[in-house]
Amino acid sequence: MLPDKFISILNGVLRERILLSKVDREAYVTTDFHFQGQCPGAICLPVNTEEVSLILKTCNTFKIPFIPYGAGTSVEGQVSALSKDILLIDLSGMKQVIEFSEDDLFIKIQPGITYEELEQYFLTNDASVFFPIDAWPAATLGGMVSTGASGTNAVKYGTMRENTLGLTIVSPNGDVVHTGGRAVKSSAGYDLTRLFVGAEGTLGVVTEIILKLQYRPSCTLTAYSQFDDINSAVESVVVLKKSGVSIGRMELMDKRQVEACILYTGSTQISVKETIFFECSGTELSVNAQLNAIKDICESSGGKVVVSSDEASSKNLWHFRKVAGKAALNLCPEKKGMVTDACVPITRLPECILLSQKKLEGLGLDGSIVGHVGDGNFHVTVLAGKEDWAAAKDFVAYVAKIAVSQGGTITGEHGIGVGKKALLPDEHASSIRIMQAIKHAIDPNNIANPGKIFDMPSEL
Repeated sequence: MLPDKFISILNGVLRERILLSKVDREAYVTTDFHFQGQCPGAICLPVNTEEVSLILKTCNTFKIPFIPYGAGTSVEGQVSALSKDILLIDLSGMKQVIEFSEDDLFIKIQPGITYEELEQYFLTNDASVFFPIDAWPAATLGGMVSTGASGTNAVKYGTMRENTLGLTIVSPNGDVVHTGGRAVKSSAGYDLTRLFVGAEGTLGVVTEIILKLQYRPSCTLTAYSQFDDINSAVESVVVLKKSGVSIGRMELMDKRQVEACILYTGSTQISVKETIFFECSGTELSVNAQLNAIKDICESSGGKVVVSSDEASSKNLWHFRKVAGKAALNLCPEKKGMVTDACVPITRLPECILLSQKKLEGLGLDGSIVGHVGDGNFHVTVLAGKEDWAAAKDFVAYVAKIAVSQGGTITGEHGIGVGKKALLPDEHASSIRIMQAIKHAIDPNNIANPGKIFDMPSEL
């Protein structure tokens, strides 16, 4: 357990916003995914940067490890406590919008705001802008920064790395550091913003975020195309990319995932077939050009293109896609989801997805595939009971291996956490030592989310 004196100091800082009961602490252990950590020693709920700084100064003094926590939606065990003697810092209550400029296309926020809440803020304020990185809807922006998330719009707008302008970070010793700024580019010194994006809480705690915004397109149109086989579906995306036509979203669902979403939503709009969802966005002229390209290329590969007739139909289609994660887990509620993702060069995507499907079948596992296929990123949800753990882990390792062999990465947006820590050397064997040196320089006591991404050597 955590030292009484440590808890007493935190109580003084937080004014009782610290959770110590077993019931409260156990609520942070449960997850829909297969990583089941231990019960943390305490939970604290800061509301601003100053409180986080005082908390981390105290942690550093007592050498108490800590985990920054958002919504708990990370799938690779990033927020799982690896020991009971650890403090979990719940940032989900830090929801303040600090500064917003529609004209300069930025917003400065605290990390506890979720993607859904941010979108609602823009709608409530009748803003003509939006933030394009739409990961899991309930994910906090702090968590999205932490894992380097992307989402369905990444093919057009990039990932969190390209859309995070600046950060306020509290380092493990409690120092407050500001990186980046409101300008859309800078060549001043090391790019510390992108060092912290994707660091998964191992270098400190994100307490403020400056996000790059986009104006809403004047025209959008949604369509989908269904195919008899997965290869034809993905090859159509490859040809579309080669055509040079910029399409806003290109999202894959394999047959098993479509089936899961139909069962979850009750939709009768879509048949159980390999499916690609498209969103065309821009001016009316460019949207028509995008739609024509989709029809020409998909239909030449045997795909039937269906265009949404109105805004309500479009919303229903994207809702169908957005609930894919919950729908997949709902197929077998008694099992946990072992979720993995990989990203490869676009021309290698058809082969990688085909190999992944064959491996699933060969191992006798139930799973489904979705993908941000416009940028080569695909996700597999494996439904696994305890008897399936070994086979599911073999599958995850296999997907990572084929991705790296094709010049890709073992994770496009989920991060490493503990789930892929053993696989990281397959991709970055020559550079892990540098990552460890950076970690040691910023966190010499190894208290910031220790045991995630990689282990620290006894000596550096």
